[in-house]
Amino acid sequence: MKTIKITAIAAMLPALLSSCHNSDNEFPDFDYQTVYFANQSVGRTVELGRDREVDLTLDNQHRVMVKAVLGGVYKNTVARTIHFDVVPELCDNLYFGEGEGGGKAEVLPEDYYTLESGVISIEPGRHDGGVTVRLDEKFFNDPKAIGYNYVLPIVMTHAEGVDSILQGRPAVENPDRLNASDWSVTPRDYVLYCVKYVNEWHGVYLRRGTDRLTLADGTTSEIVRKADYIERDEEVSVSTSAYRSCEISLSTRTDADHTYAYRLRLDFNSEDGTCVISSAEDGVTVSGSGRFVADGEKNAISGTDRDALYLDYTVTHPSGWSLEVDDTLVLRNRGVTAEYPEVVVK
Repeated sequence: MKTIKITAIAAMLPALLSSCHNSDNEFPDFDYQTVYFANQSVGRTVELGRDREVDLTLDNQHRVMVKAVLGGVYKNTVARTIHFDVVPELCDNLYFGEGEGGGKAEVLPEDYYTLESGVISIEPGRHDGGVTVRLDEKFFNDPKAIGYNYVLPIVMTHAEGVDSILQGRPAVENPDRLNASDWSVTPRDYVLYCVKYVNEWHGVYLRRGTDRLTLADGTTSEIVRKADYIERDEEVSVSTSAYRSCEISLSTRTDADHTYAYRLRLDFNSEDGTCVISSAEDGVTVSGSGRFVADGEKNAISGTDRDALYLDYTVTHPSGWSLEVDDTLVLRNRGVTAEYPEVVVK
C-alpha cells in the first residue's frame, strides 16, 4: 500500500512542478470597453527648471498632456480614438474651493494655448492616452497663472474603438454635469484641467549664513546661522511671483529672542542666473544681488550635489534697525506635488 502511494505522488510531481512555471495568466476582456477621465478636477503645475525626482521635459517645452483612460480591457491590442470639445460653459458658475483661494474659475483664454491634436489617441499596448497642450508666453506672463485661476474644460463627444463613454446616468431632465445631485451615476466624460506654473527657482531651500544687525541706538551684533548638519538648517520657501521673479519671507532672531522679519523680491536674469534683490513690502528698503548656481553645493545632502542661491544684501527697516546679510540657500526639493483642487458651483 505504501508503495502505491509513493508511486502516485511521484507521478504527480511533474505536473505540480510545471504548474509553477506557467506562462502569464490570460484574463478575458470585460463585456464592453469604455473611455473616461480618471478625475474630473485635475491640478497641473507646470514646473520649469530641474527636479531630481521628476522628468520635466514636457514642462520645459511649455507643454502639458490631458489624459484619458481605457477601461474593460486586460490587454489593449487596437487603437482607440476619443473626440472632444472645449466647453467654456462648464466654468460659468464655477469657483475654486477655499483651499485654493475661493476665486472664480476662468476659462483658459484661447490665445494662451494650442491643442496639438483634435483627438485623444490610446495606442495599442496602452490603457491611457492624451492630447498635448502647448502653453503660450502670454500664459507665463500673466500674474494670475502662478495660482489656480485658469481652467481648460474638456468634454468627450464620441469615441471610436470602444463601446461607450462613461457619460453617467441622469436622475433629472437636463442635468448639470457639475451637480452630483442631478445624477444617479455621475459622469466621467469631462475634466476641469486647472493649470498654473512655478518658475525654475521656486522650491524649498535650507538656509545658512551671517546677519550683522544694527539697532536704532547704534548697538551692533552678529548672528551666525549654521546647524551641525545642513539638513537641520532653517527651511525657507522661495515662491514664484512672476515668470522671472520670486519672493522669500525671512527673519533673523537675536539671543534676546527678538525677531526681525522682512520679505525679499528676487528678479532673475535667466541667461546667467544672477538676480537683483529688492524689498517685496512697502516701507522697507532692500538692496543687493545674488546668483543661482546649478549643483553649486557639492555633496550637500546625502552625498548629492544641490542647486544653490547665494545672496548678499542689506535691509533697512523704518523702525530703525538694519541688517547686512550673507545667505546661502541650498535647494532641498521643488515643493511641487500632485493636486486635485476643489471646485464648487455657486
